[in-house]
Amino acid sequence: MNQSKGLIDPIGDLIHHKGYGVIHRYKNKILFLVTKKCAIKCDHCFRQNNISEFNFDLNFALKYLHNNPQISEVILSGGDPFCLNDKLLNELIKQVVAIESINYLRIHTRNVVTDPKTVCNSTLKQIKKHITKRHIKHAAIAIHINTKEEINNDVAKKIAEIKKFGISILSQTVLLKNINNSATDLAELFTSLNDLGVRPYYLHHPDKVYGGMNFQVSEEDGMNIYQELKQLLPGWLVPNYAIDGQNGKKRAFV
Repeated sequence: MNQSKGLIDPIGDLIHHKGYGVIHRYKNKILFLVTKKCAIKCDHCFRQNNISEFNFDLNFALKYLHNNPQISEVILSGGDPFCLNDKLLNELIKQVVAIESINYLRIHTRNVVTDPKTVCNSTLKQIKKHITKRHIKHAAIAIHINTKEEINNDVAKKIAEIKKFGISILSQTVLLKNINNSATDLAELFTSLNDLGVRPYYLHHPDKVYGGMNFQVSEEDGMNIYQELKQLLPGWLVPNYAIDGQNGKKRAFV
């Protein structure tokens, strides 16, 4: 495909796909694509063209973890894990953290912003239980949020609920042309998230995805915005700037 029109697999998911929704890029952590469903369709989503390739199978995933004890962190993504039935998600989490080598659990979601009611207290209670009983050392929910305007009362309330269960909250933001490609706008977003107790984690350069090239920002412009952002915020409030390659490897700038 002509790269000017975008790529079907812009970050190399298929290169590192081990089967049944299990993606293993890095030695000590693994990504499970546990569902194809999302609450909304994001036109900049890097999996919008290939999510149908991933059919998650929990038994396969658990066997893979048992066979690779060097893996200490499991990341649940998709789709959006909170689009799963809460009982199904709870059982999935229970079985994953029961594996002795797993110390860290992370859930990547946009639902905290787009459909907060799907982030059920039953799931949050279960995660807290696993932390309390030391089945895992740490759990985090990474929310995908791109603009300050997405933070409303329902979102703020859900973030506060999550924090009550002792779960860390991180944010991931995609730099998008004509949406948030302004250091001032990003600084306002990250300051607002920090006020809610959310740690800005990643600012992602837009992926060259087929169907989403209208959001593209050049790497030079992206780095310029990032350098300007560093002049507006204290260092600890500036997220890592990440550029994902087609080979599945990430370049991150601090």
